[in-house]
Amino acid sequence: TVRDFVSMAFKAVDINLEWVGSAENERGIDVSTGKSLVQINPKFYRPSEVELLIGNPEKARNVLGWEAKTGLEELCRLMVEADLRRNKNGTSF
Repeated sequence: TVRDFVSMAFKAVDINLEWVGSAENERGIDVSTGKSLVQINPKFYRPSEVELLIGNPEKARNVLGWEAKTGLEELCRLMVEADLRRNKNGTSF
């Protein structure tokens, strides 16, 4: 879920989130400071979350010979580190 990925991203910089509220009122709170760090933007809120999403890399492996070498958590950490470097250099999204 988006929530899981956001938690993973914050974990990459040693911030643990606690999720409070529900639906469009859900927020991610920094456990150590109590500060609200994540809130839902109503523009992007999707009220009917798809409960089961299944990805299967078998076709990529069979057709292209491709195989993942980086797990999701490691990929998330690399993305966070790259964003922090860009931000430090004055580039932000």
